[in-house]
Amino acid sequence: MGVWPPFRPFGDDDYSHQLSLDLEVPPGWAARSEPHLRYFTDPTYTTPLAAPALIRSDGWPMIFFCIFRAPPPGVTHVFRKGEPFIAFAVPPADRIRPSMRSRPIGRPR
Repeated sequence: MGVWPPFRPFGDDDYSHQLSLDLEVPPGWAARSEPHLRYFTDPTYTTPLAAPALIRSDGWPMIFFCIFRAPPPGVTHVFRKGEPFIAFAVPPADRIRPSMRSRPIGRPR
């Protein structure tokens, strides 16, 4: 099965899309990708679901790619020229802290 070059399988339930996109954020800031609001209002289910990602870097010297959840059987994601498919936010990097911490198993807090 041939795969069109900018799109590649990424695990069993996802695919990647290689973008020609340069991201540069000021020092002390990060870039965060997330699903575009259009995904939540699309009655046709053809808008791709972008996986949230955080890039903590003052520059990104590599090819940028996005991960999308694969559509269910019988549905095709459509990338149309001029239509948004991913959203970006630029939060302060020092305010982003991991929300997952390991704790000993025991009594709930």
